[in-house]
Amino acid sequence: MPCNPTWSDAQKAEICGVGSACCAFQTVDPVKDCVLDPNTGRWRSARGSDIPNLSTWGQAHTTNQDPQGASCLIFATGGGGILDMEALKDCYMQLTVADQRGFCYVGCDCTEDLCDMKNPDWTPRCG
Repeated sequence: MPCNPTWSDAQKAEICGVGSACCAFQTVDPVKDCVLDPNTGRWRSARGSDIPNLSTWGQAHTTNQDPQGASCLIFATGGGGILDMEALKDCYMQLTVADQRGFCYVGCDCTEDLCDMKNPDWTPRCG
């Protein structure tokens, strides 16, 4: 079952079931998939909501979904009709890099947040 490793514990339990975990299946590229959030001053994974202020998306990231926006354009035109700018903006807002893509399993290996590791106060969470 697909899931999002960044969901709350309650959301993951609802989708994956109690006793299961939502495991990331691809790691972010710490060089290209991380952005410095101007609101918090902290490094984090890029999101579609960063377009266009923090990211041009496209080739800017290694693991981003719909890098050229082709699928969002199809969605926002209903497959070739008139472009709905609100639908296009909403589609872009949903895009992510690898940190939000996972599958439900019995258990996951511990993985470090490679973007968070760039913050000066980072502490390891895997022993």
